[in-house]
Amino acid sequence: MSLSISFFSNFFNAHQLPIAHELSSNPDVDYCFVAMQESDGLEGRACMNDCFPFIVKQYLGRAEAEKAMAHAVNDDIVVFGDMVGDESYVRARANTGKPFFRYSERILKRGDWWTYVPPKRYRTYDRFTRYNDFPMYVLCASGYTARDLDKFGYPVERCLKWGYFPQVDASPVEARRPLQRDVALCSAQRLIPWKRVDLQVRMAKELKDRNVPFRLTIAGGGEEELSLKELACKLCVDDRVTFVGALSSEDTLALMRNSDVFLATSNRKEGWGATVNEAMAAGCAVVASNQIGSAPFLIEPGVDGLIFRSESAVDLADTISALLSDLNMLGDIARAGTEKVRGPWSAKGAAERLLKASMQLLAEGSLSPFEDGPLSIADVIDEDWYLK
Repeated sequence: MSLSISFFSNFFNAHQLPIAHELSSNPDVDYCFVAMQESDGLEGRACMNDCFPFIVKQYLGRAEAEKAMAHAVNDDIVVFGDMVGDESYVRARANTGKPFFRYSERILKRGDWWTYVPPKRYRTYDRFTRYNDFPMYVLCASGYTARDLDKFGYPVERCLKWGYFPQVDASPVEARRPLQRDVALCSAQRLIPWKRVDLQVRMAKELKDRNVPFRLTIAGGGEEELSLKELACKLCVDDRVTFVGALSSEDTLALMRNSDVFLATSNRKEGWGATVNEAMAAGCAVVASNQIGSAPFLIEPGVDGLIFRSESAVDLADTISALLSDLNMLGDIARAGTEKVRGPWSAKGAAERLLKASMQLLAEGSLSPFEDGPLSIADVIDEDWYLK
């Protein structure tokens, strides 16, 4: 059975490429990506709208807009992301009665108080609850999307686990040597407030005071770079913490492969956190904030990663100390994480599941969620899920 599948989103970038490659290279799939705007305006997310033949550039004019509408109405399966305020394609699809998906990160990144803000309530209605009685399923690109939608009355039984599926390292991971040196910690992110890199520096102070052997390498550039270096000096951990600036993708991968533990410290504004996928694939044991969108889906605490309480440098230090006190556990966690993101949580695994679910949806009018992983039920969870 051949399928026509189209993805609509604001612009095409490297995070979407692996899934697009899996679908576009499948001889039984007619794949299209509809880009709604020309440039992203976001640091670190290069626009790739001109790089591939399967991209329809809706913004170029009437002919391309009509082509985009034809895909929205006629394709077997349509997946809608951020539509830069233009919901006409989603409404046209809904009016056909055909099934479709909508993918979304969490919608209450600024806090639960946004539930009561009228513009936010209307926007959520316009994108989600308007379609409560239509065959729309939400692909949750955050462990908290279902939780947030539940507050607005969307039927959460139609919320499914999804995410970002970046290109990850597929080369063999060398067995970790018995650690007879300082344990190598690393992180890679923009140095901006909501990445909470200051927690990493404060954690370094805690670990140094506890005589824990470690070294921390922080990759990335941004507005907080100078203040973070000053903080490291003030806390007397500049002998343990090294700032290496913004790295290329290749150099970031090399840093991960040469490190033992990867730190992901962002707060709730981190919709997903693709570096978690990348670090797990590279063989790092990941320690992540409980508020990062990918954490509830990618990490089973103590099995393939560890979780610390967001905003707490002390809890981060406690979590790292526990991990470094049992190097066998560190190795087991790293290996399990690698298997997860190279298996069911890989772009290949997600694409295969999307095709299987789509064929069932078209044949039977409904789909049976998988037991776990992508396209399984996204449960409504609280932010303290990792403690339960």
